Amino acid sequence: MNNTLRMVSAFGDLMNETKKDKIAFKKRMLIASGCTFPDDWDKLPIEEQESRINKALEVNNSTSNPNKRKEK
Repeated sequence: MNNTLRMVSAFGDLMNETKKDKIAFKKRMLIASGCTFPDDWDKLPIEEQESRINKALEVNNSTSNPNKRKEK
């Protein structure tokens, strides 16, 4: 599921032109997967939203496969 979420998010980057639209798409996908966002999310600068969404996708991906080895 988590790899699917990352793949769909990447597809959203291709479908959307503006950074704001790309972030909104990724947010919808994260919400659909069970993530929640703070009430004041829309008040954050767009760069902060992008940073947090990307971190959420990274965390989501790293927890998807507990047997995945970390590179040293």
